[in-house]
Amino acid sequence: MFRFVSRTAVVAVAMVLMAPLAHTQTERATIRGTVTDTSGAAVSGASVVVDNQENGETRETVSSSAGVYQVPQLTAGMYTVSAEVEGFKKFVRENVRLAVGQVLGLDMILEVGNVSESVTVSAAAISIQKETTEVSTSINPKSYR
Repeated sequence: MFRFVSRTAVVAVAMVLMAPLAHTQTERATIRGTVTDTSGAAVSGASVVVDNQENGETRETVSSSAGVYQVPQLTAGMYTVSAEVEGFKKFVRENVRLAVGQVLGLDMILEVGNVSESVTVSAAAISIQKETTEVSTSINPKSYR
């Protein structure tokens, strides 16, 4: 009986200690960053919209008083990210690729102007993972036959 209780206790303790590690493994990705104006001042209340170009899923949030926004729990894929607020031109960033488990920092700079005007960045730039110190590689499953 004592052996059973001690084994059960060891398994329970191991599960509690491993829980934080299991939590960090995710199939989802996050986009976060700041919305500022051309002088570097935070833009609060900006509407940030993240559109998945592959499945049509749309997520929206609003930048905080410090200009910070975060859109978690996104599926991996290609996205268009936009930000707009009254008194500024709409900012649009196309072809933003998210990988599984990635935390992408995407800062947006809004120019003064009408919302009907927009600044679109469509070139797919190489994204540097500055949010975490993690090093990873994407593997295309089709390359393994």
